[in-house]
Amino acid sequence: MNRLYILGIILLQFAFFACKKNETHTWIGEDYGRIEGPKEWTLSTDSIRFSFATFQSVVQDYEFLAKVYITGKVADFDRKVGISVDTKGTTAVANQYEIPSTVVIPKNEHFAVLPIKIKRTADLAQKAVRLKITLNDREEIKPGTTDWNNLSIIWSDILMKPNNWDNLTEFFKDYSDTKYRFIIDILQIADFTYGQSNGMTWGEMNNYRLQVIQALQEYNAAHPGNPLTDENNQLVTF
Repeated sequence: MNRLYILGIILLQFAFFACKKNETHTWIGEDYGRIEGPKEWTLSTDSIRFSFATFQSVVQDYEFLAKVYITGKVADFDRKVGISVDTKGTTAVANQYEIPSTVVIPKNEHFAVLPIKIKRTADLAQKAVRLKITLNDREEIKPGTTDWNNLSIIWSDILMKPNNWDNLTEFFKDYSDTKYRFIIDILQIADFTYGQSNGMTWGEMNNYRLQVIQALQEYNAAHPGNPLTDENNQLVTF
């Protein structure tokens, strides 16, 4: 068998496998939709976990900007995608969230923004709730694979004692939920990195301590006979 014949067989095999490889990456068929949550919250998963507890008390809602993508080709006209709540996977009630019933993928675009607003309600201080959002087949773009046609948000308003509170007692004394909430409201900070590598300095922490002491004095002066007490009926002090 001469060398030219052997070389020809090798080249034919290479061309065959190259074609097969291209075929696996060629899209054929209908356009489908899929949901992706904000990358800073989902990290390539299909769920978001969120707590209002580390936000000031005046914050009563929060909006996530998810995206609905097209798996397929862009079009030279607008197309709608239907949005639904999966009642079986949802424990939140209607007054705790807002989502649109449709989003429009603009012409020549691969995606549309899906705004999802969650709300802070009193019961979230004792429990977490879940909202599961799915695509439906009521509009031009149908849902695709079930792995990507839904997004869940789990949220609460439950405070948790920071793991490094022992490092903070020099400035804030003993922990209580009421005290921590007061600190967050006054300083607009929930994460105190003192004692950690490249964390907050002693001077920064002492400055925060002086701020909350002053704020507590002002609060108590504005509520004579009713100073700030915590959930254990103990006076809040710094």
